[in-house]
Amino acid sequence: MLSVVSWIALAVILAALVLAWTGRFLAVGSLAVANLVIYVMTDFGPHVTVGGTDAAVLHLELGLWGDNLYHARPMGFVQLVSSMFIHADFFHLFGNLIVLLAFALPFEERIGRRPFLLMYLGAGLIGALAQVGTHWGDPMLMMGASGAVFGIIGAFAAAYPRLVVPLPLPLVFIMVFVRMRVIIAALIFAVLQFLLLTWLDPLGGTAYMAHIGGLVGGIVLSLAYIRVRGLPQDRRRPVVLSVSTLAAFAQDPGTRQALEQMEKNRDAPEVFQAWWERFWQSARDPETGQRVRPGPPGKVVREDGTVLDIA
Repeated sequence: MLSVVSWIALAVILAALVLAWTGRFLAVGSLAVANLVIYVMTDFGPHVTVGGTDAAVLHLELGLWGDNLYHARPMGFVQLVSSMFIHADFFHLFGNLIVLLAFALPFEERIGRRPFLLMYLGAGLIGALAQVGTHWGDPMLMMGASGAVFGIIGAFAAAYPRLVVPLPLPLVFIMVFVRMRVIIAALIFAVLQFLLLTWLDPLGGTAYMAHIGGLVGGIVLSLAYIRVRGLPQDRRRPVVLSVSTLAAFAQDPGTRQALEQMEKNRDAPEVFQAWWERFWQSARDPETGQRVRPGPPGKVVREDGTVLDIA
């Protein structure tokens, strides 16, 4: 039987996922807040003594125990999701949130909340299963959003490899933000994980295979999505839009200037891309005043999820 605090934590997770799915709140924001709330519940909530060691009840009940999956216990399948919101300590949480916000915010803005959420959860599941599968029979306890976070890194790199954004790089005990292409940042994180797996995995303590599994899972899920739905701006072929199709969404001088610069810089991809990003920062539907973002080719998507045809 789960304790009351675990039921409350599960309710927080469910509420965050519902808010993210329905668009009541940014998916990234919903996930970040849920992780913070559950960390506070973990740290200040009930603890028990196990083998002479103090342990948080949420760690024991909502972290993923390998035994539960080995024996196909129902709780194991619940823990596959709940463990993504449980963190060992503040630094574990802080590192995941910094990377999540840096990669996930620009990715969600481009691809939409629901595809983003599905890739986040899917990559997290793949990462957890990769860790359990490569350590079969080990009664391990897993926790943390790392698999899902690395999945978003991989998904972002697969969808927008040439996009230049400020991204965090770990430097000893601090994060340094450097502007670089997303694909370069993803490769750096992948190499770091491989080196850490090679050198430190025998010591235990970190589920590096969950990181690598999540990264690969995110890439696969992103490429599958692109194959089925395409990208809001397909980077595999030149942009052929007409400024007139977007003019209705330029409701302020800055957005109109962005349109003009896009038209002037069609043959300069990097410059065009900068103004393209600027345009969508403030583009709005003239009828409702809601923010809009690029959708599948020939369409834009309003904040409430309505797809508008601009072709």
